Amino acid sequence: MNIQIATGLDGAVAAISAIPVHGARHDAHAYAVSGLAEALTDLHTAADLGYVGVDGIDVVPVRKPTGRDLHPDHAAFNNQLSPIRAAVERAVAHVKTWRMLSEEGGRYRAPIAKFASMLKAITGLFFFSRAYE
Repeated sequence: MNIQIATGLDGAVAAISAIPVHGARHDAHAYAVSGLAEALTDLHTAADLGYVGVDGIDVVPVRKPTGRDLHPDHAAFNNQLSPIRAAVERAVAHVKTWRMLSEEGGRYRAPIAKFASMLKAITGLFFFSRAYE
């Protein structure tokens, strides 16, 4: 399942999508139907190359042209964007410590129809636990 996660620049989890999307769908589709697009409407957003051309995503890395090198200015831009994307990846890893959401650990085994309610429960517990850290 594809779960969308929004973080602040410091890598702290700000939101987790309430609507899981089948894992075979593109990230752009998952973002559109997850509910995060509406939640982040008035905020500046950055994402990885899976979100190129997506409405509501302000900044994405520059894709390397086929068979050519990336222009030095574009490479510098990608390098400046990299720490932000790394913070997001750390946040994703932190959420995956809840093993039900981890591909390596828990592997959700209940009926797929119940995945959304499990995600809502884990999200609530995640933010509740963060309030007492």
